[in-house]
Amino acid sequence: MRLKKVADLLRHFPVRYGEAGRIKATEFLIAGEDVVIFGKISNLKTAKTFKSHVPIGTAEVEDSTGKIKIIWFSQPYIAKMFFEGDLVRVEGRVSQRRTKIPSTNETKISELYFSNPKIEKVSEVPEGASDSLFPGEDGHSLSPVYPESRGISSNWIYHFLQKIFRSNVLENIEDHIPPEILKKYNLPSLKTSLIWIHAPRKKEDAEVARKRFAFEEIFLFSSTDKKKNISPRKKILSPYQKRKKRF
Repeated sequence: MRLKKVADLLRHFPVRYGEAGRIKATEFLIAGEDVVIFGKISNLKTAKTFKSHVPIGTAEVEDSTGKIKIIWFSQPYIAKMFFEGDLVRVEGRVSQRRTKIPSTNETKISELYFSNPKIEKVSEVPEGASDSLFPGEDGHSLSPVYPESRGISSNWIYHFLQKIFRSNVLENIEDHIPPEILKKYNLPSLKTSLIWIHAPRKKEDAEVARKRFAFEEIFLFSSTDKKKNISPRKKILSPYQKRKKRF
């Protein structure tokens, strides 16, 4: 993958979309299920694992029913993208591990946590998201999955794109398709298409965005091809001018 510029990353589209997890309160989480929780983030730290020295980022997310730990293995930078007290949306699979109870080496208890979840900052927590056992809606029905390479995971791409979107870079992006053409073929703008393809609220949004980019490719190719075929007319010389040119 050649992801050297912001434009490269914006054009690095998901290969598919997974269903987003159900919204649940921390109190009702069960190991092995894919869920979405909302809450306040705290205890943001970076460190290395004791034995293998793998860099990690850790945090805790708390709602009105309790708190749960988050661990990002080999992605400590994510913990540096947030501030203490930020409201966040966390999406991922709930994992479980056994830990020793303090002051004893025999009895162990199970601890729930998120391993490498997706996380994004939100302005507010949806009503009822932190006190309900039943699934709700938060507007995120699809979860993008990106092509990966060594050292660059789908999760890394997702979080970096979130950072780009928060920087308002889309406000200044140039759309090469004229407004009248977009209107004629009922296509969304470039800004809207990038949002819909990377963060679709429904399947139809992602499909419309892909159609727009497919049309864009044909449109730009056609425009370039026309420019190449337009060449200055050859100047036709009269017999007298030809003879004059020889001397």
